[in-house]
Amino acid sequence: MRTWLMVPAGLLALLMTAVAQQGGKGIAAGDWPLYSRDPGGTRYSPLTQINTVNVSKLARAWTYSLRSEAPAASQAKGGQGGASSAATPIVVNGVMYLPAGNCVLALDPQ
Repeated sequence: MRTWLMVPAGLLALLMTAVAQQGGKGIAAGDWPLYSRDPGGTRYSPLTQINTVNVSKLARAWTYSLRSEAPAASQAKGGQGGASSAATPIVVNGVMYLPAGNCVLALDPQ
């Protein structure tokens, strides 16, 4: 029964290896379309505006509060998300997408 899982897992591994070897060449510099930016999981950003010299001077530009739609009891149990949700946003074509409860926010990351 486990043999039938081996073929799809092997094909997936080959596909991921091939995509990772591309090095994210098709990803725009300002985009972060996957959890680790590229299929290879490099977590590397080619952007240079923020660096080791000026990172200590960064200040919060804006915040966005998530409104809780679930009762406080279900949130405490790790339920439906809400104000304490944590997610990694993605950026595609200059738009930042962030899951928020039962919706998705589309924000201008600038």
